[in-house]
Amino acid sequence: MDSYTSMKTKLNATGFYTVQEGTALSRELIAYSRGLSLLFNELKEMLRELFIHTAQTYGIENRERFVGKTRDEYTLEKRREMLIITESNIGTGCTLNDFTKTLNGYGLENFEFIENPTAFKLTIVIHDTLTDAQKNLVKQKVAQDFPLHLSVEIQYS
Repeated sequence: MDSYTSMKTKLNATGFYTVQEGTALSRELIAYSRGLSLLFNELKEMLRELFIHTAQTYGIENRERFVGKTRDEYTLEKRREMLIITESNIGTGCTLNDFTKTLNGYGLENFEFIENPTAFKLTIVIHDTLTDAQKNLVKQKVAQDFPLHLSVEIQYS
């Protein structure tokens, strides 16, 4: 039911008004309904952009900015996937599986870990092809997201 029909039905039900086509009251309700339609459309878009699974434009971009970088070079589905991984990793543990998810959240797919637990050292060997800017971003994100007690070294091959 549209806004006009809803308002008309409710006003007629009170018994105080009789909304008939072409009257001033009818035209006023039509004007209100057009304004309400604009608001409802805006609210529908806001609700869609609120959730990662349904966001299509500014909802994705704002979340990406919040976690570090807008990723225009990826498809919308890949961007959603990386955001879901990134946001699900907040406050998680320190296992290699957790680190793998974190790196997947950066968009990396081909990498391996070399552990030296007694020295609290972790080497990440990245086999993905990255630009210098992407390498700098990975370095910044690792420094930000990995535990401080680990000495993390990043190598590229």
